[in-house]
Amino acid sequence: MFFLDKPYVSDFLKSTLKENLIPVVGTESLKELDLGEGLNIISEEEAIKLAKKSHNLSLYCTSENSIGWIAKNLDFCEIPNKIELFKDKIKFRKLIKTSLKEEVKQSLGLYPLEVINVKEFIIEECIEGDEYAVDVYFNALGEPVILNILEHIFFSDSDVGDRIYSTSREIIEKNLEEFTSFMKDIGKLAQIKNFPLHVELRRDKKDELYSIVVLDNSTGVSTSKVKSFDYEKLLSKFEEPLELRKICKI
Repeated sequence: MFFLDKPYVSDFLKSTLKENLIPVVGTESLKELDLGEGLNIISEEEAIKLAKKSHNLSLYCTSENSIGWIAKNLDFCEIPNKIELFKDKIKFRKLIKTSLKEEVKQSLGLYPLEVINVKEFIIEECIEGDEYAVDVYFNALGEPVILNILEHIFFSDSDVGDRIYSTSREIIEKNLEEFTSFMKDIGKLAQIKNFPLHVELRRDKKDELYSIVVLDNSTGVSTSKVKSFDYEKLLSKFEEPLELRKICKI
């Protein structure tokens, strides 16, 4: 069954719900939406009864505004606890602490304590890479099914807006296997079934392009007339120059 709420319900979702007669819970928020006729609306009381009878209850919300209703009325099942597990950063980090500890172990001995303190750190400050938004659901067997993968594009390092998301066949094919494996690990740790998630994560930039650039004098100006060369300006054209070798032609 579906919970519809502000700020937005797409026309595609409306038609899908009507064509398939999928139950929609008749909350007070639903009454405020102009959804027209044809929805299979069930009462809040009926929704609670269905939840009590079902061992594999499937819920879907179009907005986080519905979480309050679920927490209040479905506290007899595991769903509110699972939602809180993913909404509460502290609880979620406790859930994945074994994978975090393993990565911390790998860094021990590589750097002195003055460089990196592995006993206490803010995890957001250590995460680099490209950011992706992933919509996924876990089926009745607890297997993750990824619906889409969107690359989150930022204007700068300080940009935190949610304005530009892009996807393509290349983006999906490049990340699908790795992201599915990651979701399987999360699903096993959280022990979730029949559960949808919207996940935002970062993927390390492992596909860097390294180049060797050899510059020659192709200006037509005689070398004897060249008094100096701005090497710093040259380096500024590259993202992360590793080494510059100044070669004097004899």
